[in-house]
Amino acid sequence: MTRLTRHSRETKLLHLICEFLRVCHILPLNLNVWRAQNIYFSMAQRLYPKMKGLAEQGDEDARVWMSAFEQLSKFLKVHSP
Repeated sequence: MTRLTRHSRETKLLHLICEFLRVCHILPLNLNVWRAQNIYFSMAQRLYPKMKGLAEQGDEDARVWMSAFEQLSKFLKVHSP
């Protein structure tokens, strides 16, 4: 997640993190995701509105990013903007 803050528009990395968390949820692990939740919240405040605007203007990359970002919210158990 720390790398995602430096490369916040990297959809491929966002998908990779989602896939990692999906697998972790299958395994009997007790994950502490508070740091990842804080990073998510920061990105939701800073980047999500910009990406939403781009998606509404027809930017396909922004739409894909938003979809992955919303999926990440489910794995982190936080509300999506």
